[in-house]
Amino acid sequence: MSNKSAFYNSQLTTWFNDTAPSGNRSLQALLRAGIAHLYFVSIHPFEDGNGRIGRALAEKAMAQCLGQPTLIAIAATIERNKKPITRPLSTRTGATKSPAC
Repeated sequence: MSNKSAFYNSQLTTWFNDTAPSGNRSLQALLRAGIAHLYFVSIHPFEDGNGRIGRALAEKAMAQCLGQPTLIAIAATIERNKKPITRPLSTRTGATKSPAC
């Protein structure tokens, strides 16, 4: 991990602790989980696994705010609903296809 990534991870840790339910700037559960995930994946400190760690961090944020482990399993929910999520991204309605390279 680079010095820059280490610095941003330190900032993320500070933010995460400050926004916890017992922190001095607590946030609502879903807001905190979403920001924590975005914050981590934007740092992108590792070659592989940033998305998985980001989702685990989001689940930790939810569990802390709810005061108990979550049963939502974000990764499993995304996988179960992958087609409805990705279908609009993969269709080109009204657009002409560019030639293959």
